[in-house]
Amino acid sequence: MAAPPGTSSPDAGPPASPSFVGVVSGLLFRDSVAKVAGLRKEQSALINQLRSLARTLFRIRRPRAVPPARSKPGVGARITHGEYRMIVQAGMTDSLWLWLAQQGWREVTFRPDRRRYLEIPHAFVTELIDAGPDDRPQILEAAKAEATYRPQPGARRPATISRG
Repeated sequence: MAAPPGTSSPDAGPPASPSFVGVVSGLLFRDSVAKVAGLRKEQSALINQLRSLARTLFRIRRPRAVPPARSKPGVGARITHGEYRMIVQAGMTDSLWLWLAQQGWREVTFRPDRRRYLEIPHAFVTELIDAGPDDRPQILEAAKAEATYRPQPGARRPATISRG
């Protein structure tokens, strides 16, 4: 008479314990997989560094293409062009955004953006919004001339000495 599944018959010997076999072999297997995965990560990092070095040596580097222009960003969004950045203010028209997009301005869509930009002053952004299409290039050039780097948090400032 056959024993029901999950029970052992007296003449079948001790049941093979899948939990014991699985645990022992599983631990060994997982350890070896972890070691191989660690080696693969280290090897792939080394290979990527060598590829990067080869691209640099053979001047295969390609400059990043400007992403396609998207819809007008919302108020408070940051838009960049090269090393310049400005904050979108209320009142930016669709025509102004199309003009800026044609100039190469794009919205920063990833956070945190740790690059350092020259910040366009808010007063010039307001002037751009209020200006007509013919005056925009001159205002943008003046804004770029007045742009400054934002102070880095935690950066040391030169000590000021008060005289008098």
